[in-house]
Amino acid sequence: MKLIWLLPDIPYPANTGGRIAMLKRIEYLSKNNDIYLFCVIDNEDDIKYKSELEKYCKKIFFYLRKKNIISKIQKIILGPYIASSRWNCQLKKDIQKELTREHTDFIIIDFPQMLGNLNDKIINKHKIILNQHNIEWKTLLAFAKTINSPIKKIIYYIESYRLKHLEYYYYSNKNINLYTFVSSEDEKYFKTEFPLNKTLLSPIGSEIPKVVKKEHPTKNILFVGKMSYLPNIEGIRWFIEKIFSQLSLKLPDCKLYIVGKDPDDNLKSFAAKHKNIIITGTVENVEEYYELADIVILPLLNGGGVKVKLLEALSYGKIVISTSKGVEGTNFQDQIDLLITNDKNKFYQYCYDSITNPNKYIKLPLSARKKIEQEYTWKAIMDNYEKAIKKLIGTIKYFV
Repeated sequence: MKLIWLLPDIPYPANTGGRIAMLKRIEYLSKNNDIYLFCVIDNEDDIKYKSELEKYCKKIFFYLRKKNIISKIQKIILGPYIASSRWNCQLKKDIQKELTREHTDFIIIDFPQMLGNLNDKIINKHKIILNQHNIEWKTLLAFAKTINSPIKKIIYYIESYRLKHLEYYYYSNKNINLYTFVSSEDEKYFKTEFPLNKTLLSPIGSEIPKVVKKEHPTKNILFVGKMSYLPNIEGIRWFIEKIFSQLSLKLPDCKLYIVGKDPDDNLKSFAAKHKNIIITGTVENVEEYYELADIVILPLLNGGGVKVKLLEALSYGKIVISTSKGVEGTNFQDQIDLLITNDKNKFYQYCYDSITNPNKYIKLPLSARKKIEQEYTWKAIMDNYEKAIKKLIGTIKYFV
């Protein structure tokens, strides 16, 4: 099949949850299909990764996201900035040109923000699949409720309202053939609001890495995530303030590794108060940090969708300690697969026990990894994704 694919961010290097999900879907579907990738990028340096994406895509088109003050003002007037900043006139023209060259079977779009790059004529004429990832406006709203700055709080409230209005307009008026969700919670919410729209639960998957058993505990705690993502910032600050500050007093050689791209200056200065916190920024490969880690934390208070970092940590056979938000939309269970609590005192105790007496929870990683092998491999998830496409297209002639 010929698939035109729209992305709001470059999926390489795959060092965030969203990028991993986008790249893995492209990788698996490229085995039997021709992918024409249209991708918004944040800076020109991202162009260097084109050769990596050419392994999977027949054609690649990049569009630089403008961030100068004039452009920002113009985009804010057009719509919620998270969406309008990714609308590109040249992208619209290039898609129209590509659609006239030969038959296109599907247009696949990651995140509803990218729908603004398609006009109604294209949407009504072609089969459209929208990969939702999260309910985006709810993520903005949740953060608005917890942020301290009054000005930022107002901005996020307004942006969440504008984004909700835009998303509801799309879902009510656009001819989308299939909506996919990574979280059962998000899919359930969507179906109550838009019961006539066809949905598919297509969760985040995981490869199954080789587990490297540590010879000796090192008292290392690991958090992995994009550090410009608001729920990650909020969650790690909560963990440092409420838990790690106390834990490092009891275990002075305990270290916290924060691994992820785009840590801002505020986070760096906040973490700098604690000598045993290491902020890495972007890394090419997180495997070495999982090898270092004794435990992995997911102290998330907000955010939607299934967390790639959850599946990744469990697939590496690590003891994982999470809030309920971190496991939302999955069937992993407290005290069976991992440790779950929203209470700061229990979170602290779980961390302390896991570091000082790891044998206490030795069965949890084994149970979780078995569940991933049975239900959360990328191959199983993408096989199901392709079956859904077969039903839409009405034939299996394009599939091997």
